[in-house]
Amino acid sequence: MAPELDEHRARIGELLLSADLITELQLRKALEIQKNSGARIINVLMSMGALNTDEFLEFLSGPNAFSAIDLAQYDIEQEVVDLIAPEFALKNEVMPIELNGEVLTLAMMCPLDVGTIDLLELELGLEIRPFIASSDDIESCFNRFYSQDQTKPSRKQLEGSLKLTTAATMLRHLDSLPALPDTVHKVREMLLSESGSAAEVGEVVERDPAIAAKVLKVANSAAYGFSQQVDSVQLAVSLLGLTETYSVVITSAVVDAFKSDSGVSYEQFWRESMVCATIAKAFAKELRVTNTGLFSAALLHDLGRLALAHIVPEYYGKIDPELKGPMLVKSEEMLLGISHNEAGHQLAEHWDFPEILQECIRFHHAPTLARESNRSVVALVEIADTLSRISPDDHAEGRLDLADCGQGMSILNLSEEQVLSIYSQVSLSDTDLPLL
Repeated sequence: MAPELDEHRARIGELLLSADLITELQLRKALEIQKNSGARIINVLMSMGALNTDEFLEFLSGPNAFSAIDLAQYDIEQEVVDLIAPEFALKNEVMPIELNGEVLTLAMMCPLDVGTIDLLELELGLEIRPFIASSDDIESCFNRFYSQDQTKPSRKQLEGSLKLTTAATMLRHLDSLPALPDTVHKVREMLLSESGSAAEVGEVVERDPAIAAKVLKVANSAAYGFSQQVDSVQLAVSLLGLTETYSVVITSAVVDAFKSDSGVSYEQFWRESMVCATIAKAFAKELRVTNTGLFSAALLHDLGRLALAHIVPEYYGKIDPELKGPMLVKSEEMLLGISHNEAGHQLAEHWDFPEILQECIRFHHAPTLARESNRSVVALVEIADTLSRISPDDHAEGRLDLADCGQGMSILNLSEEQVLSIYSQVSLSDTDLPLL
C-alpha cells in the first residue's frame, strides 16, 4: 500500500473523529472492510451508515476542511469518466462510476438494452455492471463532467458523485453475500428442463432437511387446506406442484439468509409479501395471465428492502417506515443513492434468479420498463403491491387510492372499477401461511 494512501486515510480518520462524525469502532470496521473491497474509505463509511452525505458535505464546508482534504478523493475519477464518450453518456443517460479490475460500474437513468451493453463491452474490453440510479444524481454528474466549466465541483455536484460512488460500494457488499443453497438451483434446473417429476424434485428437497421441513409446513397450512395430512415431502411436492414448490424453496432460502437481521420486522415483511402474492395470484387467475413464476416474484418483490436493511441497517433505519411505493423509492435514492427495487435486482442477479423474478423485483414500481415478454406479470405485481398496502380501515371505508399502480392498470387495460371488482373477490384468509 502506498505511504501517501495510508497517510491520507489516517488524516481523514483523525478529522472525522475530531468532528465527532464517526467513532473509533466505526473507523476500524470501515478500514477492515476497505482492505477487502478496495473501495474508498469515505464510501465505505457511508455504505455502513456511519456517515451520511449531508453530514460529510457540511463538514467539507467547515473552515479547515478544504485545506486539509483533497476533494478529488471523493469525486468520480476522471480516468473512469473518460472511458465513456460524452456523446454516448448524454444520449443514453448513463454515467461511469468506478472501475474495479475489469468491471466498469455504470449508473443509468433507465435500463440500457442488452445489445447496447454488449457493444459497449466489446468496444471497451470490459465487463459492464449497470445499475439504475437517481436521475438527479446522474444529472449533477453530467453538469460536473460534461459542462464547459469543469472547475472545483459545487457541493450539489459533489453530492451526486458521493451518492453514486457509495451506491457502487453497496453493490460490492451485495456481491459478498453468500450463495443460496444448492437445493434452490437444482429445483430450478428441474423446473426449467420440464423433465423433473414430483418424485425427483421431492428427492432433491429431502436432501436439505431445513427446506424440506418448510415445504411440509406450508403444505399442511390452512392456506392450502388439503384434505389429508401431508407427511412426506414427495406428497407435498405432488400436491403443491413444481412451480409452487420452487416458490417455497427459493423463498425459504432467502428468508434464512436474512432472518437474523434486526433491521426489518421479519413477521411483518413475510405477511405483507404473502398478501401481495395472494392478490397477484387471484388477479392472474381472473385475467388468465400466464403466471409462471408470479407467486415467487410477488413474494420476493421487496427483496431489496431486506438487502438494504442487512448491508446498511443504521442508514436504512433512517427511511420513514410509513413511506410506500414511489415515495419510498424517491426517499431511498435521496438518502442512499440506490432504491430497494434496484438493490433487490442486483442481489437477484447475483443469486441467479430466473429473469421473470429479476424483472418483477426491479420494475414493480415501473412495469412499463420491463421487457415486453414479462410486462404483464410485472404489472400484476405492481397492482398487487399497491392493493396490499391498503389498510383494513381504508378498505372498509372505500378509501382506495390506485394512483401507484396506474402503469400496471394501463398495461393490462384495466379500469379502476375492474381492479376493485376483482380485488373484492380476493380472500385474504389465504395468506394464513406459517412463518417459514
